[in-house]
Amino acid sequence: LVTQMRVFQEVVGHQFNFLHCWLILRNERKWEDKLKGVKEERSRSRMPADPSASAQGTDSEAPDSAARPIGWDAAKKREAINQAQASNVEMMLDVEAKKLATKMENNVLQREEIEVQRNLLQYKMSRGSQDDQWSEEKIMSLDLTHYTPLQRQY
Repeated sequence: LVTQMRVFQEVVGHQFNFLHCWLILRNERKWEDKLKGVKEERSRSRMPADPSASAQGTDSEAPDSAARPIGWDAAKKREAINQAQASNVEMMLDVEAKKLATKMENNVLQREEIEVQRNLLQYKMSRGSQDDQWSEEKIMSLDLTHYTPLQRQY
């Protein structure tokens, strides 16, 4: 477990903070395959380069591999990782910008909905007061001559 944590820290650049999750997921195939790949890559990077491969010039970017500095492969890998991380950051920023735009649009829609509700409430209130006035006028205009004295009092 300590070795796996070191591998994670070397690859990602910081410690693994979700140990409780790792204890559950560590035996899953996906993580075992990933760990094996990292271990193989580490062992290959520590081995000396194959002289026959460097003599054939298989690396198109540096045909004279004997003249390369010792950490050249590791630097290339770090550069590739940094580029991948940069593209991931850009993609995440795009996603966050889209989320923010969606939230802003939702806020505008909510404000419009509140305004519509406010107008509807004002209409209902004015309609209610008109209905009250109409009811009072109806009551006041009643001809009470046909009613009994008790009904008139009511």
